[in-house]
Amino acid sequence: MSTFPDDAGNNSRLPRGQRSYWRGDLKSKICRIIHVHTDRSKLILIVEDYEDDAKLLEVLLTNSGIVNPVRTALSAEEAINYLIGGPPFADRHQNPLPGVIFVDLKLPGISGFDLLRWVKDQPELRNIFVVVLSSTGDLKSVQAAYSLGANSFLIKPCRHADLENLAICYPAFWDRAIPPMLPQPPSREPPPTG
Repeated sequence: MSTFPDDAGNNSRLPRGQRSYWRGDLKSKICRIIHVHTDRSKLILIVEDYEDDAKLLEVLLTNSGIVNPVRTALSAEEAINYLIGGPPFADRHQNPLPGVIFVDLKLPGISGFDLLRWVKDQPELRNIFVVVLSSTGDLKSVQAAYSLGANSFLIKPCRHADLENLAICYPAFWDRAIPPMLPQPPSREPPPTG
């Protein structure tokens, strides 16, 4: 199914919750998708006990062109309270369920693994895209994270390429400000002679 309107601007073939508009003539059409309503929130919840690491991840997301709203929970307990809608997060209009959760494995109190286990046991949270963050990528941790429902595993500190790959491979979870620019091929013209 095509996600672009026909030449008359008919949007009937666009996925539910999306509208588009066109600028310019037929040769220079630029389609921009605007999400006016989605079944799943685009909120990103970062669960990270070090506020500086959470801010760094938020800056990386922004620099990658990801414009999803971001919330930070500094512990698994705070994340669980947010996810169940406990005070002060009871208003789901102001505090929607996230579409993506970044979880640090090494959290004080309830660990990242325990949070993954808890999320996996909540039927209303099963469609959330979960990205695990760890300072080590040992095989045992990676396997355990995936067995507990993680969708991706990243080694801290995250790199721009890691987030770009997530956005490209799983586009439904991310709002992008500007599509990434493709590198321009080298010019085939001979260099100017002087």
